[in-house]
Amino acid sequence: EQIHLLRKYRGSLVGGVVHCFTGNLEQMQAYLALDLYIGITGWVCDSKRGQDLQEAVKHLPLDRLLLETDSPYLRPKG
Repeated sequence: EQIHLLRKYRGSLVGGVVHCFTGNLEQMQAYLALDLYIGITGWVCDSKRGQDLQEAVKHLPLDRLLLETDSPYLRPKG
């Protein structure tokens, strides 16, 4: 639903960040197609919750990557 709304109103927006992205490759590609930046937190280090995200970030262009801490709530976990 969020991607649908962003597509609808993207022309009225300047810039944009997908804060605390925890999705999969397909979702990330949809946001990138909207020329948005992708915010990655410590969730990417979580071996249980971060599996889809770990695969997705392999395809994330460095010029669209934002590193977020959201400390202490989304700290890296081993």
